[in-house]
Amino acid sequence: MEKEKEKLEKLQTNLKYCFRSKKLLKTALTHISYAKEKKLNYNYEKLEFLGDSLVNFLIIDILAEKFAEFHLARQAFTKAYLISEKFLSKLAKKHQLEKFVYLSKKEEEKGRREDPSILADVFEALWASIYIDSGK
Repeated sequence: MEKEKEKLEKLQTNLKYCFRSKKLLKTALTHISYAKEKKLNYNYEKLEFLGDSLVNFLIIDILAEKFAEFHLARQAFTKAYLISEKFLSKLAKKHQLEKFVYLSKKEEEKGRREDPSILADVFEALWASIYIDSGK
């Protein structure tokens, strides 16, 4: 239990955000395979759904504010890249999220810890969890 607490503290340090709800943080990191294996009633899917919209909104907001001179087509192209699985998984790797994801033993054996889809989903779930935890 102490090792898990240390692990979550390290992630919070990496993110420069301290969660009030550690369960919310753990939920954001929990793949459905792990939840099924451990018979948990939570995983990151609902948070990822919200996080997808939040990341979209934040990217559009930044593009509109910082790159207002860009033609709309260029903004759309840039947005498409910035919200892509490829780019979000790179951001996840930058924050070393692959070290913190809870995966089932079977998924671990398949080498899915580095899966761009999982990393992008966890990145989005973390944004949603920060949004909820911070009081919106």
